[in-house]
Amino acid sequence: AAHDAALQRRVKAVVPTPAPLNFPQLHNYMATLALERRLEFYFWAHADNYVLSLQAGRDLGKDVIDCLRAQTERVPAWGMVLFSYDHLAAFRTRAVVQVPWDPHVFQYGSECDVYGRLRDAGYEAKACKVHLSYDMKRVVGITDQHTWSQTKALLEEEKELKVGRNQWREAAMSPAEQASRK
Repeated sequence: AAHDAALQRRVKAVVPTPAPLNFPQLHNYMATLALERRLEFYFWAHADNYVLSLQAGRDLGKDVIDCLRAQTERVPAWGMVLFSYDHLAAFRTRAVVQVPWDPHVFQYGSECDVYGRLRDAGYEAKACKVHLSYDMKRVVGITDQHTWSQTKALLEEEKELKVGRNQWREAAMSPAEQASRK
């Protein structure tokens, strides 16, 4: 990613990790960078998720920042703000520095672990609904040339596609189990 010219035009900086990191180590690394850069919070987004503003013409970045400002006014002790569960999340730097992610807890369990420990330390978890969230099962050719409506239509069509990471599990289900899920 550090050598991708198109990505470089879109983001301020691509920061390579010093070594391969597991999920909790990556979060601790991001918190360290945020602390060094004196950032109040940092964002995390699932790589297999696409976020889209709620309406055409909305500025998703502005909506997210406005939500964080409102949360800070209402709940000064927020530790994380979740947007569509944790598909997109903001973590308060001071909270994650005080309550770091445990690198010995497996990837998905680590999220539950740190969320609970943040709450135990007095930090609140809040939620904001400022975007549509799509769990992606494959790469979709969305470009800057697509309008908001075209993008949403592609994502809605993709949402109905029954392929991807859970296909192996669904194929292994008995007919009775498949019927019980409908």
